[in-house]
Amino acid sequence: RLRSGLIILAVLIGLLSLLGFLFFRNRKYKFEKQSLQMQQRLLRSQMSPHFTFNTLYAIQNKIKEDQDGSINYLVKFSRLLRLILENSMINYVQLEKEIESLRKYMDLQLLRFPSKFDYSITFENLDEDELLFIPPMLIQPFVENSIEHGFLGIDYKGTVAINLTLQDKYILCTITDNGIGLKKEGNENK
Repeated sequence: RLRSGLIILAVLIGLLSLLGFLFFRNRKYKFEKQSLQMQQRLLRSQMSPHFTFNTLYAIQNKIKEDQDGSINYLVKFSRLLRLILENSMINYVQLEKEIESLRKYMDLQLLRFPSKFDYSITFENLDEDELLFIPPMLIQPFVENSIEHGFLGIDYKGTVAINLTLQDKYILCTITDNGIGLKKEGNENK
């Protein structure tokens, strides 16, 4: 009896130890996941300070030249800023909202540089308003690089083509531009 009691006690202690270990590991995993989501949220909420400064500077110049145009520019900038801040509070946004944010950003850039580039956004195997979710501010930094660095010093009109394709359960995003590229001599923005 004593031996079988010790065996049962050892098994119970083993089970409790295993349950404690699994509980601790699960809790640690949840904490790491929350920490990663918080870091992502903070990164997404940071719009490029360079873009913000350039936009405010362009608004200042437009006020001197064209007050009505500057008001339009300021309204578009404030709407973009609001949308970015709203989207930064959540981990995933509907694709439609991300594309809306991207369009607002590109339209604002077109106000800054009226004849510098054209853009297009196309969809394959999906509709823009489908119930698909992606992390916010995922596409915009790549498009910003195309505009700010790819079109730097070109003497022709640039184009940015964004293609979103649904492949199985993933969205493939291809961003193509006709800018100077990364290997051009003298391009320090690599």
